[in-house]
Amino acid sequence: MILEKNVIVDKENKQYIECIFESSNIAKTIYFEHMEKFYIFFKRGHGYSYVNVDKELYENFEAAESQGKFFNKNIKNNPVHQHRYEFKLVENEIKEIETIIESYKNKKDGKNTESING
Repeated sequence: MILEKNVIVDKENKQYIECIFESSNIAKTIYFEHMEKFYIFFKRGHGYSYVNVDKELYENFEAAESQGKFFNKNIKNNPVHQHRYEFKLVENEIKEIETIIESYKNKKDGKNTESING
């Protein structure tokens, strides 16, 4: 389930999409439509890139009941979507994602929490 989605337009008017998920394994994704490139970051911080991910496949990933199951079935280990290890998120990036996820869970459970943005 998507907890936070941001569509960012760069100075060349190209957009990319960043999402944070409530998932047992997936923490964050970034999708560059103009390059058909998909980055996925797991809760332990490891990030991978996948190529040839068209807009329809990405939108189906976002809309899936389980992004993890969709990813494993349709993107991971698919020779069309070659991948490579990119990097590991730094500790403060992982903590920021965890804070967003925790805030969402607290709101869902009806607990009063301080806003993430202030």
